Amino acid sequence: SVTGVQTCALPICPHKKLDYLSFGAFADDMPRFAERLKNLSVTMAPPGAKDDAESLWFSENNGLKFQIKAAEKVSAAAKERGSE
Repeated sequence: SVTGVQTCALPICPHKKLDYLSFGAFADDMPRFAERLKNLSVTMAPPGAKDDAESLWFSENNGLKFQIKAAEKVSAAAKERGSE
């Protein structure tokens, strides 16, 4: 369980299921995330369906898994001036 994180209930839908949430982080920051999770006594979870060697997995009491993985920075494309 993640200490200090508020959770909310999602509406129950028998046809859909939220399996996990994935967050990207700079590769250089991954050791700090791992250390922070360890310091918070977060229990690490088995890898999810789309795992790679750099991913950190943990889960909440309700079974929802979270993934932090190394990823490139992505920025939204800016609207060009004069384009409609």
